[in-house]
Amino acid sequence: MKKILIPKVRRALFISCLAVAAHFIGIVSVAEAESLTLKYTLMSEGEKIGAVTHRLFQNESGHSFAEYSHIKVSGWWGKIDISSSSLEEFDGVNEFISADSKTLDGHTSYWSKIDKNKNGLWGSFAEIKDTTDQESKALTDLGAAITDFGKSNFGEILSISRDIFKNRAIHPEGSQFTQQNFDTTDTNLPFFIQSFGSKPLPHKLRLLDTDNLTISETDIADLGYEVISIGDKQLRSRHLKLTSSKYKPSHIWIKDTATDLPYMVRFVGEDEDGPFEITLNP
Repeated sequence: MKKILIPKVRRALFISCLAVAAHFIGIVSVAEAESLTLKYTLMSEGEKIGAVTHRLFQNESGHSFAEYSHIKVSGWWGKIDISSSSLEEFDGVNEFISADSKTLDGHTSYWSKIDKNKNGLWGSFAEIKDTTDQESKALTDLGAAITDFGKSNFGEILSISRDIFKNRAIHPEGSQFTQQNFDTTDTNLPFFIQSFGSKPLPHKLRLLDTDNLTISETDIADLGYEVISIGDKQLRSRHLKLTSSKYKPSHIWIKDTATDLPYMVRFVGEDEDGPFEITLNP
């Protein structure tokens, strides 16, 4: 998913996309809203290279996502230590509202955001090569707020994220587009799939990647339901095959029911760095 490794991972996570009080797949009540916290392991060629925490919040006005990813791996080619935090908001009819993503790689930060304006949606991106120690700490605090379940709601997490670069005179690159340019985002794919119920899915999707501000067309094939074993749990999951012109087909399994909050159980795919797998932790 993009400029650097972590964003690519996030894109794959919720298509090519994303506990411990809830710990595994629990749904808990938080101020009259539903919340779900999920933890995933990222594997590459059989080796663990990172972890992802994904939080989903839902109330009467809509739903939102907060995600923190961390990849730390070394080899003959050197070391990679990259962290990324991403936030997205949707209203009650599954319509996109905003996104805010920040990635830290050494002393360089990558910041992308999308907000509504009078003409539709405005997406902007900035590369910050001189990230200060104070900003690095703030980015670490943002990741902690996302992963520390029960201590931060989405509004608090969003406030932390928006404050990080507020004192900088940044002039980001930008682009204008509308809701009609895409069907859904990578991260929101499970909710989008759930919205069809028993009706057939479309054969093609236009997916917005809110990290690199691109829209890609993906063929989608519904392969039916399968039971996926995660630890001692058996999860009935919807198996989808996703095919684009750039990579080999990917496969995603979504815990998709009519009443529960939908989420990804497993993802198997490939990018320019090779094959990888993302699996829900037991």
